[in-house]
Amino acid sequence: MKLPLVIILILLLNACASTPEKQATKNLENIELQTIESGIQMLELAQQDTWTQFELAKLYYRSVAMKSNPDYMKKAFDLFQAVNSEKFRSAKHRRAEWLVYYGSLQTLKARDFPGPWIINNFTPVGWIRLYYVYRGIHHLNLATSIAPNHPVVRLIRANTFCYLPNVFAQRNKGLQDANILMLWLDEPKLNSEYQSLLQDQEFTLNAMSAAASCLASSDPQRSQHIWQTIISLSPNSHHALIAKQRLAQQTAHGKQQ
Repeated sequence: MKLPLVIILILLLNACASTPEKQATKNLENIELQTIESGIQMLELAQQDTWTQFELAKLYYRSVAMKSNPDYMKKAFDLFQAVNSEKFRSAKHRRAEWLVYYGSLQTLKARDFPGPWIINNFTPVGWIRLYYVYRGIHHLNLATSIAPNHPVVRLIRANTFCYLPNVFAQRNKGLQDANILMLWLDEPKLNSEYQSLLQDQEFTLNAMSAAASCLASSDPQRSQHIWQTIISLSPNSHHALIAKQRLAQQTAHGKQQ
């Protein structure tokens, strides 16, 4: 007897919204989390204007994306909702940035829904988890329609959609975002509005890592080439350490096939 589609969807949420960083070694993950935590502590002590609150919400989001943290999840939701004023949304592309982060956070809430496994998957609670996924998808797609040339919007959507279970039918959009990011990184002049961001090394390494992870199954050769480029661009960075690990994983996986 086949499981109803809704049950299959709910079961698949246990793999929802993973991130490339989460697959790195424990030591690298801890270093990254410590860096984020330092930023959180600094901003929590700062004067809480709207801009600071938004940056703090993004740091809570980054921490939750790497490791489940109910306290930071709540704080991220509260802050994103607090800054969502008409004045805030009126700033150029700010609404798209808010939507993409908030949408991705909603999928993470579905991934990390509290409670015993059997209750989350075989009771009406599962419907609530699906609600958060579909609302997150809506917000992510709306953000991209509002600001299709915004590299951060493309990066967050790629990093979310490439790790949603295939049954949600968003992976192709994530792959499209990854390919667009790589096109812009190769030729920043193609997106002149954000040329300076596309030439920033930290953003470049983050975007390349996201693209390499997204393309790992559909285009493994290109994915491996991107990882190798990351290593050559910044050989002593944590990005390079992650790239070496992912290259080793992909090489081992290829030999098993």
